[in-house]
Amino acid sequence: MSRLPRRFLSPLLAALLPLAACGDKDGDSAAADTGEALGCTTEARSSVTVSLVAPDGSNPLEASGGPAVDATYTVDGGDTQSCEAMGGDLVCGWEQAGHFVILVDVEGHVPEQREVTVAADECHVISQSIEIVLVELGDDLG
Repeated sequence: MSRLPRRFLSPLLAALLPLAACGDKDGDSAAADTGEALGCTTEARSSVTVSLVAPDGSNPLEASGGPAVDATYTVDGGDTQSCEAMGGDLVCGWEQAGHFVILVDVEGHVPEQREVTVAADECHVISQSIEIVLVELGDDLG
């Protein structure tokens, strides 16, 4: 087996050394901290996406002049934050992992609370989706 000349060895090691940061779980390298060494993407992932379904099957977020919707969440018992209406759904958190408690209050409907745990890998959260079927106030709840 032939050996590489020493003049090639140093540049080769210098080129391969940054790849070792890919396995750096201690967070000692800037590349590992940013996910660059892992090939992570730069887009933000939603933590929890909530779909709302009215009793008639419609989406109250898509209705023109529809009911007022107030949706909030906490992560691991922290501060209350607002969910965002996006594309007919609610997005609760961006790149936040942990135990979510989500409260959705839609005008004329029974308030709903859901809990979900969001995990994360080396690059992003593992997005969770939930569907809430709304119950009108005054309906026989059974």
